[in-house]
Amino acid sequence: MKQLFMLLGIISMLAGRLSAAEEGLIAHEWGSLNVAVGAEGALLDGLAVNQAELPDFVFRWSTVPVRVMMPVQKPILYFYSKKNVQVSVTVQMPKGLFSEWWPQVQQFGPEVPRQANQVVPPQNGLLTWNPVMVMADKPEDPKPRPAAEGTWYPILRDVDANWLKVEGVDWRSGGMNGGTKYSELERFLLYRGPCTDTSVVKLQVTPLGNGKLKLRNAGTQALGKVLLIDAAAGKGRLKAVDAPAPGAEVTVEISSEPEQAFDALQKTGQAQIVEWSMAAGLYKKEAEGMTKIWGPEWFAETGLRAFYLLPREEIDKLIPLQIVPKPVESVRVMVACIEALTPEREKEVAAWVAALKAEDFDQREKSMRKLKDLGRLAEPVLRKLLEKSDDAEEKTRLDQLIKWLNPTYRASK
Repeated sequence: MKQLFMLLGIISMLAGRLSAAEEGLIAHEWGSLNVAVGAEGALLDGLAVNQAELPDFVFRWSTVPVRVMMPVQKPILYFYSKKNVQVSVTVQMPKGLFSEWWPQVQQFGPEVPRQANQVVPPQNGLLTWNPVMVMADKPEDPKPRPAAEGTWYPILRDVDANWLKVEGVDWRSGGMNGGTKYSELERFLLYRGPCTDTSVVKLQVTPLGNGKLKLRNAGTQALGKVLLIDAAAGKGRLKAVDAPAPGAEVTVEISSEPEQAFDALQKTGQAQIVEWSMAAGLYKKEAEGMTKIWGPEWFAETGLRAFYLLPREEIDKLIPLQIVPKPVESVRVMVACIEALTPEREKEVAAWVAALKAEDFDQREKSMRKLKDLGRLAEPVLRKLLEKSDDAEEKTRLDQLIKWLNPTYRASK
């Protein structure tokens, strides 16, 4: 009997492979990861995944953002097939967890913390969708969950990918046994979350000040092209360079590039990343949608950034993905965004912190607004200043600021 079950399993596996080949199943995924580095090139801790920009219907592992060195943003998975094909999808993050996903999953891990102050290490992330029906024909009147115009969700749906029907039992309504059944119609699968495995980012960036930075390839393989952006006050400079050879480093100057208005800067930068992403296998609508969503964040926000495409081997290491039956074509594109805190910017932020003890109320309020406007970089920058400070009063003030930004933060000792 055991041999019979083994034989049936082998036949089922082979049938799945044949089915994928016959249906011409194609899977395309794109995403981004973010890290921040200080003026010495060391990684900064405290980046958080922004939960506010997600529609209400997206599932959240926890409402408390997890701060780490490397949030993995919006991996989006599309499927293409000329015939109906049922698939299962399992994605893992060995050194991270998935804080948000859509549609609902059959299985997830680790377990959600039961207490508000419970700390769960970001590791052993797991999501499984099963079954997912890749629909060859577009539904007559597709009605996925509505998302507000002007948000990025409609952009994700503006592709030629097949519609997906995802069914299962909602674990929030009584568990997998006796829970409420659900059926969602969507164009993609979405997942993202915090990760600690920064080893996959082989491009090391050190801001040197005065519009210069050092790039080093700490890996053993070529990293392709690097796009540098230096933006401030709605304008900035852009430069595309070859990444250093494995083990090598180069110094690049971006201050000598012509200054562009935001619109031109964004258009040029988006076109460059679209070109690289399409060369890596993405379809045009996929690549354009990705850059359209991230354009304002990448090109308009004040700061110095470096972008490059993560090699496929590093993506598979970071987020192992299993699709059954196996697609005949699988494309995974991950844009690494490295935010670099320049020496000038670090001094500027330090001055804002010092101004918080000024007697003038307006000056204190102005400094507080500037710190808040740092957005996702606020906590990493303040943590950096806290690490360097030897003034007890200043350290207390920085602790209070970080606690204000992140209620789960534990003050330094």
